[in-house]
Amino acid sequence: RKIFETIAPLLGQGFSGSHGRHLRFEMLTFYKITDHLRRWQILDAYEPPVVPSNKIRLTTDSSLWLFGLLTSRMNMSWLRTIGGRLKSDYSYSINVVYNNFPLPSLSATEKTRLDALAQKVLDARTAFPDSSLADLYDSLTMPPTLRKAHQALDTAVEKLYRPQPFADDRERAEHLLTLYEALTAPLLAAANQKPKRTARRIQK
Repeated sequence: RKIFETIAPLLGQGFSGSHGRHLRFEMLTFYKITDHLRRWQILDAYEPPVVPSNKIRLTTDSSLWLFGLLTSRMNMSWLRTIGGRLKSDYSYSINVVYNNFPLPSLSATEKTRLDALAQKVLDARTAFPDSSLADLYDSLTMPPTLRKAHQALDTAVEKLYRPQPFADDRERAEHLLTLYEALTAPLLAAANQKPKRTARRIQK
């Protein structure tokens, strides 16, 4: 499951047009830079023909359950903790933020549950066709129905990490960092393991 910083790695995977930039497949996108006041990362799915800009991240996996994980408070807490900054806003790096985000192990039933909750978020958006995503996710103008849909999704995502609820974003980040440490410890141990030295025989 790859997320791309630009469309360049996708060349040859379904582009057409005079400049080779029109997608032939559905993609999931989100912004490279996120307003520091936003509670949730804004994601959207697009179908061809679409010309993505260099201001977004995109993945060819447009699964609803993945949408749910990436737009959750867990992922946003991770971004706030280890992501870069552009002035006061958050920069979503593929190598630092996405590739190191500890994803929970999901069963088919859990994916189906996330699919349904993620769809409710999308349905809540479509109820306001005249509003932009920037307006819908503004902390002052966000519709209550969309906020409730996100909160329900957050609750489901967080239960995939542990049964008890998190008190705040700091607690979410601490839990994710603990998981990251546990996941990477075997890799670090293997990298730091020194090869055994064998005694050389001295020929007489």
